Amino acid sequence: MMRFRGGPFTGIAYEEDSGGRGVVSEVAYVDGVQDGWSRDRTMSGELIGESKYRKGVAHGPSRRYESGCLVQEALYRCGHLMEERRYEANGVVTNVAIAEGSEAHSRVRRDASRMGWSREQFESAEDYPVG
Repeated sequence: MMRFRGGPFTGIAYEEDSGGRGVVSEVAYVDGVQDGWSRDRTMSGELIGESKYRKGVAHGPSRRYESGCLVQEALYRCGHLMEERRYEANGVVTNVAIAEGSEAHSRVRRDASRMGWSREQFESAEDYPVG
């Protein structure tokens, strides 16, 4: 729970890495819970990673970059990895992994129901990676 001035924080929190990596993080919160985009950038502002969260769990696209090039793209539903793609520097897909079968999808639906998510929250089209 992210708190600010005694109450749950809503907004974007910024944090500069003190571990010497030179990374700046920005994380969206709603009522103290991570909800929205989380992004990591170099000190010069270059995007190195971004992930979407809903109600504190990964839900939507997640991307990693190296030298400005997309190297990994994934799709999460209710914290479960559903699909992942890895890319070479020239943009060629090198690996694709997809969570198939009723077991993976039933886990996601069960968890969405347990978290009290509406069908609209669960199936929002904005959560799908572009491409």
